[in-house]
Amino acid sequence: MSAPIAISTKERRDYVLRKNREDPADQQTVFVLRSLTGGERHAVARMIGDAIRGDPDGDGKTTVSLAPFLDAQRLACEYGLTGWRGLRGEDGHEIPFPGSGRRALDLLDASVQHEIGGAVMQDSKLMPEQVRD
Repeated sequence: MSAPIAISTKERRDYVLRKNREDPADQQTVFVLRSLTGGERHAVARMIGDAIRGDPDGDGKTTVSLAPFLDAQRLACEYGLTGWRGLRGEDGHEIPFPGSGRRALDLLDASVQHEIGGAVMQDSKLMPEQVRD
């Protein structure tokens, strides 16, 4: 049987931030991620393409411009984040998922957005070294 060519956005996977993986399970925030659609993948890949600068120094190394790459990670997070469990505010109360990635981003620190976006990009084979292949 050949590999499927359709992308399933119904499948979900749990993701725990690297800094929280050693915490007891009941103290971890679990982010729920999905794969990107073809159109979303294209939009993120285009932003990554804008971030890649080729070999400006002639040393054989590709450079990546930070701001456009972080924008691509944020967009991947917006698209791929579908929920969370155990996210708590400063008062210790659990914060419910607001129903969309865009509204959720307003509740998350930039470093969290970028790590989650990076995980979505990795799953979608959209890291700079993967885009060039």
